[in-house]
Amino acid sequence: MFLTLFGLMDEQRLRGWVGGLLYRGDRERFLQVADRIVQTTSRYMLGNLAISLICGIVYGVTAVILGVPYPLALAVIAGILDLIPSIGATIAGIIVALVALSVSPEAFVAFLIVMVVYQQIENYILQPTIIGKAARISGFTVLASVLAFGALFGLIGAIIGVPIAAAIQIVVEELTANRRARIAAADAAG
Repeated sequence: MFLTLFGLMDEQRLRGWVGGLLYRGDRERFLQVADRIVQTTSRYMLGNLAISLICGIVYGVTAVILGVPYPLALAVIAGILDLIPSIGATIAGIIVALVALSVSPEAFVAFLIVMVVYQQIENYILQPTIIGKAARISGFTVLASVLAFGALFGLIGAIIGVPIAAAIQIVVEELTANRRARIAAADAAG
């Protein structure tokens, strides 16, 4: 977390330093691409926060309905843990389910059902749509990048997979922009 904060504080200087290594035309193009990547990563994080808020609300409301003690604290824990892609909501759900077990076996089973249903909705509907729209990439790319980078680099890979995939998409779009413009002009003329 501190490394990220120091990186954010030093980001302008770092971009200026890298830009100083490039010719003027390339420097402007680099800064535009870097701005797009930073904006996309920021939107990804906001989308991830929105999903975590939804998780906290679902788990918290379920805890209130089931009479689980400390529902607000459990909702906050669920929201924070849900920031971890794919497994965060499951970890949070296990914690809430264990606390629900202290109420009754029925509350435990009911919460497990809510947790499994919510997990499916989050992993296959919320993440691809919210994160995909926030990062402006397809839902397939969201799922594939989380799975691929998670398999390669573990938890950190799952967290950074979507921003890396979005950054690659931005760079490829920038590198192919002239060719796509020439093809579009040729199609319009022909």
